[in-house]
Amino acid sequence: MNMMTICKSIGDVLYDKGVIGHVTLDLVAFPDPTSPNSHPLFWAIDLNCNLTDYASACFFFDFLMEGKLDQITGKYEINTAMGAYHGK
Repeated sequence: MNMMTICKSIGDVLYDKGVIGHVTLDLVAFPDPTSPNSHPLFWAIDLNCNLTDYASACFFFDFLMEGKLDQITGKYEINTAMGAYHGK
C-alpha cells in the first residue's frame, strides 16, 4: 500500500464525517514481519485536524525552494544553478 492510497482512504473517511481543511497524519512505518521483502506496514499514531507547525514549515520550504514533489515516489526536486537536485 503506498502513501497516496493511505492518504486517500483516510481523507475519504474524514470528508464523510464532515472534516474539511488541513489535516496532519503521523504514521510509523515498519517492515512486515511475515514478508520482509514486501512493502512496509504503516501504523497511524496521531491525527491533527488543523495546520500544524511542521506542516507550515513544509509549505514554507516548498514556497521558498519552488520545487516539485512526485506524490507517488516521495522524491522532491529543485532546480539549482548547477542542475537539478533529486532528494528524498
